[in-house]
Amino acid sequence: KENIDTIFLGQQSEDAYCEGYWYYSGYQTCEGVFYYYNYLDFYYSTYYNDPDFPLAFENGFAGFSEFCDNYLNYYFGSCEWTPSTVTAPDGTTLLNDRNRIIGKYQGYSAYLDLSYEFSEAFDMSFGVRYTYDEKEFSQEVLPDPGGSLLAYKAQTGFSTPNGPLTDKHDWNDVTYRVVANWRPTDNSLLFGSITTGYKPGGYGSFTYEARPGLGTPCELPFGLCVADNSVDRPDRFEPETVTSFELGYKGTVMDGRMQIAANAFFYDYEDLQAIFTEGPRQVVDNIGQVDGTGFELDMHTALTDNLNLHVGLSWFDSEATNVQKFCGNGEIITGDINVCEGVSIPWAPEWTAFAVVNGVFPMGDGELFGSLSWSWEDDYRGDWPNPEVIYQRIKALNQTDLAVGYRKDNWSVRAYIENVFDGVWYDGNYANDDPDPIIIYAEHTFGPSRPRTAGVRFSYNWGG
Repeated sequence: KENIDTIFLGQQSEDAYCEGYWYYSGYQTCEGVFYYYNYLDFYYSTYYNDPDFPLAFENGFAGFSEFCDNYLNYYFGSCEWTPSTVTAPDGTTLLNDRNRIIGKYQGYSAYLDLSYEFSEAFDMSFGVRYTYDEKEFSQEVLPDPGGSLLAYKAQTGFSTPNGPLTDKHDWNDVTYRVVANWRPTDNSLLFGSITTGYKPGGYGSFTYEARPGLGTPCELPFGLCVADNSVDRPDRFEPETVTSFELGYKGTVMDGRMQIAANAFFYDYEDLQAIFTEGPRQVVDNIGQVDGTGFELDMHTALTDNLNLHVGLSWFDSEATNVQKFCGNGEIITGDINVCEGVSIPWAPEWTAFAVVNGVFPMGDGELFGSLSWSWEDDYRGDWPNPEVIYQRIKALNQTDLAVGYRKDNWSVRAYIENVFDGVWYDGNYANDDPDPIIIYAEHTFGPSRPRTAGVRFSYNWGG
């Protein structure tokens, strides 16, 4: 059982928004944009004898003529610019797009797992699980506290003045697992498994949809759509399921000084849940199918009585189909919405590796210990189009850490250096998948690595 109550805030400079979307008018502030279109009305009224000009002049040109109506009123709901009352410390006026999410989730599961030993060398396990999930979801876009004319344009694109959008839905599934273990020798194990998995559906936090048979999608400009709980509901995505196959080996060699674990796998996802963007919005939806193949190798070796080495290597490849919704950039560049079909999934490095050397040496009444570790991931794509179309490269993990310390009885002291070579990499990126090439939310990386960090840690165990 899980209860969620949180508020998301999308905050942005009003003038940055106007400059990004309305710069072609020649003015870089919201006030300038409004001045420009009102001036056009004045110009055409003066030089082309618009009969509405005298009355418009008396009313300060509010709501006057085609430029105001077709541009300012249509996109902002007003012909007169009034800045937000919420400002940054430097005086910049801010739009504040707030979205409150309340979720009540509960789930039940029952499983049965049986194991049978056919012989001392061969055994199998059989398992089945039933899962039921129920989610009640509420989504409310809160009013802009500064009264910005750009309200709801930073992350949601719609408002809910009649109250929150709500929905309740449940999902269930039956999954199974079969595992076989064979021990050809006392020091080796061969195993294989077939496993199915299930992940329940849910709701997107920043999008909505019309209830079936009651409404139609809103076609107003971003920020002006009004969602009503009587005909609309939070955007729902469906469960994902997976079937995975695995073959592996575990064993010891060199008289037990080396332990080896290796496995190869293949999985088939149906309706994989993934995220794409629509302008500033993050949208969760289902991918038709994703197949993945890979292997993993792990070795742990005692080099001497005082030193041991632990290394690992893995490789992964995948193929996705029915990903048209996620291929916005690919469609912009090539004009083909199907250009992403058959590509590997983004945000998944093809190769990863690690190595760790640990040492322990007796010294006096205690022991000197140390470690040298290295972790690495191959650079990877941050968007669905393949590298021949666009390569949004994310520089991935490459870190070396060093530590040396001394411990005795209940206390220890340890000096360390993290990220010894002061490398720079990132956790991921935001790719701009909106089909509108004028979108101002540029693709960018986030989560930079922590720089080289050194320190000393002292610990004492009072437990004896």
